[in-house]
Amino acid sequence: MNFSVLTVTLNPAVDKLVKVKKFLPGQDHRVCAIFRSAGGKGINVARALIHLGVSACATGFIGGPSGFFIRDVLQHEKIPADFLNLSGETRTSLTVLDQSSQQLTRILEPGPILSRRQQREFLLKYSTLAKKVRFVVLSGRNAYGMADNYYAHLIRIASRLKRKVILDTSGPAFVKGVSARPFIIKPNLEEAEYFLARRLSRLADLKKALSLFLKKGISIPIISLGHRGAVASDGSQFLFAQAPKIRACNPVGCGDALVAGFVFCLLKGYPFSRALQTAVAAGTVNALNEHPGLIKQKRVRHFIPEVRIKSL
Repeated sequence: MNFSVLTVTLNPAVDKLVKVKKFLPGQDHRVCAIFRSAGGKGINVARALIHLGVSACATGFIGGPSGFFIRDVLQHEKIPADFLNLSGETRTSLTVLDQSSQQLTRILEPGPILSRRQQREFLLKYSTLAKKVRFVVLSGRNAYGMADNYYAHLIRIASRLKRKVILDTSGPAFVKGVSARPFIIKPNLEEAEYFLARRLSRLADLKKALSLFLKKGISIPIISLGHRGAVASDGSQFLFAQAPKIRACNPVGCGDALVAGFVFCLLKGYPFSRALQTAVAAGTVNALNEHPGLIKQKRVRHFIPEVRIKSL
């Protein structure tokens, strides 16, 4: 079966969100509510794409009871998936939401260590799946045991197949990935500052950062700015999409929804400015939900006019 988009999550997780009235370190807490979902950035992108009406398939590595949970959840949500099974245990990410301050505390497990054999097996699966799509989204941190250039290798495989790649990762994997010249990159502010080794405190700084990414062969660099929105360029336009002010329910996965919204617009052939505006609207809708990726076209369309587009 062919899909429009393949999303890759090398180190997925069971996302566990617990709500407490007031979080105090070193104290016992009574949980007000608890939610579990299949998580990891690529999975969140796939979920958002499916809700936007785009055919997508999620792949990566899963293992153990947590891996079975992820597979069952994706099947229940009707998200096509083709993961490589591991003997190790898929990690759990715990998020504690303090309802009094809306502050999040995250506790992230490392995940299993992947052998070279498992990495080679995945390359075969990935190469087969990439032939069936138009876009490939590589999201999230590298898995343990992988070289920093593994994402770069995945980008080059997709490029040889003439597939457009969106890269959203961090650290050395992002640095190596940029050198492979993906079509789109989507670092957040901290990740962009890490790559460029400088602070990006003003819009003028962000414009220069976009220019530097363009010079490195990136067709569309996007830098997400959290609740502020995002900046991006297609080489001719340099735009700031200012997000509307909302009371966020759960900010986890907003950058993933932004990526999904932008890819949705690319598939529709929308102009660059409209795509960025829609992407930020998708991230805004995501912040209003308990679970990452549960965005609907109708709600996204509602917020599009509230996203202000300015030239940098």
